[in-house]
Amino acid sequence: MVFPLLFDMSSLAVVRKAGQATLASDAAKTESDEIEDVSVPHETILDCMTSCIRVAHINDIVEQQNNLVHVFITSMSPGSPWTVKISAFSSIKELCSRLNKVLDDSQRTSLHANLTSLVQEVIGVHFIYYTFVMTCLNAISLLVSVIYVMSTSD
Repeated sequence: MVFPLLFDMSSLAVVRKAGQATLASDAAKTESDEIEDVSVPHETILDCMTSCIRVAHINDIVEQQNNLVHVFITSMSPGSPWTVKISAFSSIKELCSRLNKVLDDSQRTSLHANLTSLVQEVIGVHFIYYTFVMTCLNAISLLVSVIYVMSTSD
């Protein structure tokens, strides 16, 4: 299955400011090793995860629940570029779409309880991110109001 490989790449990745993810094991090697630079845009890893979510068996998705949530949370950390955050949201959107299709069919099964748990964790990821976004928007609006007051007092 591809999920574990993507999780390994994501967890070993050190996200650069430009959004490039370099494997930590490769970053530790010196140039004298004549190793080809193995850099993958972090959003590409997330886009691959989105494709996997689209085609994976729902039980495989549930099995990887903790890893998925971990990748989403780390991808939306304040230091991540917006391109990475957008890719994470795209992946979450695909996950929600898949879960929505399966939830109705799985009522009164053990799968339904597992899916409900996954949905609750995804909601938690959204809440963390929205809190961060609201803090940023609040700071921007305060800055705009200060600029407005300064410009009208001149």
